[in-house]
Amino acid sequence: MNLPVPTCADCGVPRFSKKPKKSPYCRRCVGRHTSRLPERRAKASAAMKAHLSDPTVRAHHFARANAGLREAMKDPAFVEKRRELGRRTGLLKRGMSKHPAGSPLRISNGKKSAATKLAWCPPEYRDEYKRLIKRQNIPAAEARRMIEAMIEADARRYHATGVLPQAARIEGAEA
Repeated sequence: MNLPVPTCADCGVPRFSKKPKKSPYCRRCVGRHTSRLPERRAKASAAMKAHLSDPTVRAHHFARANAGLREAMKDPAFVEKRRELGRRTGLLKRGMSKHPAGSPLRISNGKKSAATKLAWCPPEYRDEYKRLIKRQNIPAAEARRMIEAMIEADARRYHATGVLPQAARIEGAEA
């Protein structure tokens, strides 16, 4: 008497096993279905964040990941596949060239985005903030503290002298 062989509920492959299975899925499909559950994803995310919160573990993890990527980049097929994926992603980011860089829509959207993200920073200090971040490679939080200190100092100087130091700074003169 032959007993029916259980099959995967997703792909239909026969599931041969000596142990009884709790899941109706084969080994290849079970991960796809369990990762869709929000509570499982939240639990896995919390566990990974807790694991990577240790600086030594984090450094070791990133060192291994970078070593693996360096090893994979030795394979020309992998490099070409990665390059092609980058091209496709770039096309998606550009809006399929519908609105190329420098178009009026992209310029206005960039100004709106900058105004939203830098709403805390007065317009006359934004160039200095960008200079600190881009040319001096100062972290954004530290650059923000520096700009806020500069604003306070300029306000004190204005109350004492009646001269706006940031106006002189914009014109290129010494304040």
